[in-house]
Amino acid sequence: MAAKVSIHLNPRRLRFVQEYLKEPNGAQAARLAGYAHGSAKVTAANLLTDPNVKLAIADGMGKAAEATGITVQRVLEELGVLAFSRIDDYLEFQPGGDAILDWSRVPEGAMRAVSEIVQEEYMDGKGDGARKVRRTKFKLHSKPTALEMLARHLRMFQAQPSDKDDAPPLTINALVNIVNGHAHRL
Repeated sequence: MAAKVSIHLNPRRLRFVQEYLKEPNGAQAARLAGYAHGSAKVTAANLLTDPNVKLAIADGMGKAAEATGITVQRVLEELGVLAFSRIDDYLEFQPGGDAILDWSRVPEGAMRAVSEIVQEEYMDGKGDGARKVRRTKFKLHSKPTALEMLARHLRMFQAQPSDKDDAPPLTINALVNIVNGHAHRL
């Protein structure tokens, strides 16, 4: 359970926080809280940098997450299911190359990676030789999107410092000397 936080806000700032928690649009929350419409964006930007307002928003989001059971761990687990889903969890590949869909062999929880299932039934053939065919198509959620979200959370895409970053900035004189040096070679 989260620790109790004591935050003192005037009624209008409190209303801003409440509206922002409903819909995280700062300008809209400012207007609904009674701030001037013409300066709602600027007011929202100022309010969103106020330490007490930031704390109240964080506290409200924490309470909402706790009430719904949504945690960072659960979100990461769900992204992991999507990111690491495997087509062979759903299909059995035959020696001849045919793929047979077998829902009974899907590992527990793997159905969460399925975004769409479409079934069509039709008759194949004519007359007495016709047979009923059921065709099932399914789609998995986007692996690249889930992988990117996980990588961003883990800060895997942050630029790595290089030796070049440690070099002092060039002065105007140094740039002129470099250009002149290259001009003589042309």
